[in-house]
Amino acid sequence: MIQQGSKHITTETEEISLLGQRVQLKAPKNGFRPGLDSVMLAAACWAKAGDHVLDLGCGIGSAGLCVLARVPGARLTGIDIQENYIALAKENAELNAAKTTTSNATKHPSPDNASSTNNHNRDSNITSPNSNNSNLNSNASSNKSITHALFHHAPILRYVKLNQDGKALLPNGTELPIGVDHVICNPPFLNEGTHTPSPDKARAIANGHIDDTTLEDWIKAAFNALKSGAALTMIHRADRTDQIIRALGKSFGATEIIPLWPKANAPAKRVIIRTIKHRKSPATLHPGLILHNDNGEYTKEAENILRQAQALV
Repeated sequence: MIQQGSKHITTETEEISLLGQRVQLKAPKNGFRPGLDSVMLAAACWAKAGDHVLDLGCGIGSAGLCVLARVPGARLTGIDIQENYIALAKENAELNAAKTTTSNATKHPSPDNASSTNNHNRDSNITSPNSNNSNLNSNASSNKSITHALFHHAPILRYVKLNQDGKALLPNGTELPIGVDHVICNPPFLNEGTHTPSPDKARAIANGHIDDTTLEDWIKAAFNALKSGAALTMIHRADRTDQIIRALGKSFGATEIIPLWPKANAPAKRVIIRTIKHRKSPATLHPGLILHNDNGEYTKEAENILRQAQALV
């Protein structure tokens, strides 16, 4: 049973780990299950010690906590529309030795003004089950690199529609951070109306944008949250690269496109877009990363990122 404020939200969880046991997580047995997408997104973030990272649609905190595990001294703020995921994100931050505070903002979010959480990742082979909670706590307590994580229950539209003072405010008056060094996000892959939603509400939210929230809203939210010259890093379906580039418009530049190839000579299914606010430099298409050998095992380069916590450059 997850408790969030005065509410009791029942979510059956299981314990898993990422980055070769560096990050310990409680994840819902049904719905979001972090995996390759979360780790690759975190690995592509340029954060350094002292930087403030905002994770839009943070889910249970997996991508942001992977950033903190890899970058000692970085700070993390995460927001998500799903209250039970924020409750889990708080628990996960505590499991990973984070000094964490959780805000129960937007107590009754309106579906008409809500955005989606991080996508559930399809590749779960890099997650390791944990046999019991005591082992999980023991491993996490030794993770001294995770220093600060703050989570808010809020839709990304709080960043899309700033107030007249240019602030992103929650209903209780809490200010969300503006002028951060990095935004990371894993927006829903599908638009509402283009797919049959899952009967599981959490999974349905993760799969597709809610109502009229669009990919452009995610990019505008990132733009409003970032300081000038700061980076947005996004993972998405490779077949939506053109839409992402169009949505970036003239607000971002020096855009890097990093394909993730499932195997050599196979079309990319995922792409990482890394781009800089107010930069005018031309785009760069990188060779990308091949994830699997012909035998189905991860390539050495992928293993170094997924299990050894190396950066994706």
